[in-house]
Amino acid sequence: MSLSSPARPGLCRTSRPLGVRLAGSLGTHADGALERCLAELLSSYPGRVIHVDLIAVTSMSLATTALLVTMDDRARRRGGELRLHLSPELERLCETTVRAQARVAPRD
Repeated sequence: MSLSSPARPGLCRTSRPLGVRLAGSLGTHADGALERCLAELLSSYPGRVIHVDLIAVTSMSLATTALLVTMDDRARRRGGELRLHLSPELERLCETTVRAQARVAPRD
């Protein structure tokens, strides 16, 4: 079932594997549609692995990243998980971000 429309650019629900495929630049304009789609999947398939295909994503906002973390927390509370499939570029960006956060000194 495709969810692509002008209000939901680059978002397509998949059945094999169960989840969602995203493409293009993900900014806060797509977060509402992504959240609704993931919430529906988590509600309909509790305890299951929901795949989030980000291979064709060219950039992603921090808000979208935070949304994925929040939705993974929600899935794990129900015995499931979000399984992210990243492009090499996004994987490097995530690794760089984690390393940078590890080097940040705690506030006094």
